[in-house]
Amino acid sequence: RSAGDPEIKQMFLDEARIAGLLRHPNVVSVLDVGEDATGPFLIMDYVEGVSLAQLIRGRQISAGEPVPAQIGLRILVQAARGLAAAHELTSPSGAHLELVHRDVSPQNILLDLGGTVRIADFGIARAAGRSTETERGVLKGKLGYLAPETLQFADSDHRVDLFALGIVAFELFTGRRLYKGVDVKEIANRILHEPPPDLGMHRPDLPDGLVELVFRLLAKEPELRPATAREVAATLDHLLVDVVSDEGPTPLDEFVMQEVALDDIEARRAQLAAAMSAPPAAAVHHMLMSSPAGCAAASSDRGV
Repeated sequence: RSAGDPEIKQMFLDEARIAGLLRHPNVVSVLDVGEDATGPFLIMDYVEGVSLAQLIRGRQISAGEPVPAQIGLRILVQAARGLAAAHELTSPSGAHLELVHRDVSPQNILLDLGGTVRIADFGIARAAGRSTETERGVLKGKLGYLAPETLQFADSDHRVDLFALGIVAFELFTGRRLYKGVDVKEIANRILHEPPPDLGMHRPDLPDGLVELVFRLLAKEPELRPATAREVAATLDHLLVDVVSDEGPTPLDEFVMQEVALDDIEARRAQLAAAMSAPPAAAVHHMLMSSPAGCAAASSDRGV
């Protein structure tokens, strides 16, 4: 379907309206929505840093090892807090919006240079009160992060995001994809039927409580997963306190700065300066075309 389709455009504007209500330190905020000659667009927070996907790849290439336990816990607890804020979002009248991200993945988790983790891109989120409805029989999200109930086109809720967070946790701590492949049917079959992996077998240094949490997050049945993202955040918080008490604190901002090349930072700043000095419409186009992965700046309906 074309990005110029009125229904697609309305869906985009619906998501912009809903996402604009969400304000939380661990979420990339939508600052404004507009439309120009190329179509509607969003203006979002600019995040100077890296995506979790870049961080995982960088560790594989440079260090040849996955992320340390404490750093991984610091990342996941903030991501869980961001999801909790989204899942608990209410309208100005107080109605629960039932917001679900539906595309939680390492690409959509951003780490800024100050050590703050933010969930990005609520562009395919589902929420109550939207004027358009998602077409039944159309999967939305990255295949390797979809929950079993999504693949079966069954009724779903915020727990699809918790399943995806479990996959993210596994990949963060092991440095490898959980459901990887080129055969769509094979990947879907693995998600539906393959038992959840034992993270402890890959990382025996991780706390037993973390291994158990990831196992629960990856449960095939939604009712066997943690009830809420807030519960997940609380569990991760307790685990983090124990790890820090054992080995001392390792600040996330220092770790991120070690992982980001200074040349990359300067190049991104130059791109941002060029965009900001251009006319408004051209600036948005420039940011869309040149913004590095992991730095959220703007979004349009071009790729819908």
